[in-house]
Amino acid sequence: MRRWDPLAGAAQEAELVRQALQGSGYGPVTEYAGPKALEEVFKAVHGPRLLHVATHGFFLPDQKLHPEDQHGPIALGGLESGAARGLARLHGAENPLLRSGLVLAGANALGERAGPANAPGEQSAAAPTVDDGWVTAEEIALMDLRGTELVVLSACETGLGRVKIGEGVYGLRRAFLYAGARTLVTSLFVVPDEQTRELMEPFYGALKAGRGKLEALHGAQLELLRQRRAAGGAAHPFFWASFVLVGDPE
Repeated sequence: MRRWDPLAGAAQEAELVRQALQGSGYGPVTEYAGPKALEEVFKAVHGPRLLHVATHGFFLPDQKLHPEDQHGPIALGGLESGAARGLARLHGAENPLLRSGLVLAGANALGERAGPANAPGEQSAAAPTVDDGWVTAEEIALMDLRGTELVVLSACETGLGRVKIGEGVYGLRRAFLYAGARTLVTSLFVVPDEQTRELMEPFYGALKAGRGKLEALHGAQLELLRQRRAAGGAAHPFFWASFVLVGDPE
C-alpha cells in the first residue's frame, strides 16, 4: 500500500456529530477536519467530555522476524515514503502498543524529502517541525483524557490488539483506558463508510436524548438493521455489528 486513501464520508460524519450534539450537554463541539486534523492537535486535547475520531486505524499482528531483519538493512521494495514506509517500520516492533494506532493529516508524507539534499555537515533548513501523522497506541496512552466520558473510534479495526493472558487486549483499547477515558466505542473489522454514518446518527441522537451509552449503541444497531430489512438490503452483521462498547455502559 502506497497511500492512505481519503475517507469520503469522514467530513460528513464529523458534521453529523457536530449537528447532533450542538446545543446538548456535550456541546459546544470543536471540529478538526482535513489538514487541520494534525497529530499535534490530537495529542494536545485534554479531557473533552466526548471525543469522536473518524479516520483510518491500523492493527499489525505479531511478526516473526528473521535474523536479517534484526541485524541488516530492510528493503522497502521502492516504497520509501508514505503508508508503506510507516507500516514497514512498525511491522517488526515487539511492543504491541506500537503496532496499532490511528493515522491523521500528513501520514502519507512520511519519509518524503522537503527540499534538496544538504552538503555534508550542513544543517537541514527543512527539518520537520510537526509530528508525522502516525499516532501509535503507545503515544495515545500518554495523553490526558481524564474526565473524558466517551471516545468513539469510527475507524477500522480499532478494537483489535494483542491478547495477553491476565492483561486483556493490548492496543488502542488499552491505550485510551490508560489515558483516562471512561468508555470506548471501537470496531472489530473494516467498517463500511456509509453504514457507519447511518449508525452514528441514531447513536448520537439517543445520547443527546439522555440514554445510556450501551443502550444508545444497541438501539442504533437495531434501527440500522430494521432500515436495511425494510429497504430490502442485506441485514448481515457486517453492516451493523462492527462497533462494540468497552467500559462504563451508562
